[in-house]
Amino acid sequence: MDAFFHSARELLYSEDVLYLNIKVIPKAQKTSFVELMEGTEGEQILKVKVAAVPEKSKANKALCDFLAKELGVLKRQVSVVRGQTSQRKVIKIHL
Repeated sequence: MDAFFHSARELLYSEDVLYLNIKVIPKAQKTSFVELMEGTEGEQILKVKVAAVPEKSKANKALCDFLAKELGVLKRQVSVVRGQTSQRKVIKIHL
């Protein structure tokens, strides 16, 4: 998983903040990384499956908790800054 996140860290990094373009697949069997894919405009998108349902921000919370754990940061350091009700999201991570 370290090699996967090494690539993901290069997506959008600015000083002590990391922005990740994410495509979330809710209601998966388990929460996991799927792939690093290219968007229609050439941007890098991290595809993540989450076990939570997309209701009342449950999938967003599960995604943020998962990313915090995998990156080794506190949960409060990870937030959705765009796409709260969409599969495509921008996540902000304070490092």
